[in-house]
Amino acid sequence: MGGLLELPYWPILARMEKDEHIQTLELADSLFPQVLAGEKTRTLRWREGEIRPGYLLYTSFDNPAWKALVWVTGCRDAPMNEMAPLYDMSPEDLHKSMQRHYPDIEIDSPVTLVEHLTPRQTAEEHGVPESLRGEILMSAEELNSEASASR
Repeated sequence: MGGLLELPYWPILARMEKDEHIQTLELADSLFPQVLAGEKTRTLRWREGEIRPGYLLYTSFDNPAWKALVWVTGCRDAPMNEMAPLYDMSPEDLHKSMQRHYPDIEIDSPVTLVEHLTPRQTAEEHGVPESLRGEILMSAEELNSEASASR
């Protein structure tokens, strides 16, 4: 088989310069392994602008080489306390968790739930944009190597 299916089994981590046609969101380094393993397929955001269905590039807060490409399948706006059941948390616990990233967020602040495919599903179902095809693609194992090398 040729093309995209020959990529490593693990989800894709793309190393690239910012592409103006791809939405971006920053992601905590500690969450990259979950995204790459397909365990994290949604994120809650507060005051980060409009996100639409289509490609989304997660970029690292601390490591500019880490970039994960996913496909946004849907977005929904609601007060944060109404999102707590999706995370099997009480509204108070979700509020505390969100305050780590957004210190000024209130328990009933309007947030956006962004749901997306895994990086692997994204590559298989939607392909990799032309602007990324010549770039370096890394597996989850290479993420661990990259993290070790940058320490």
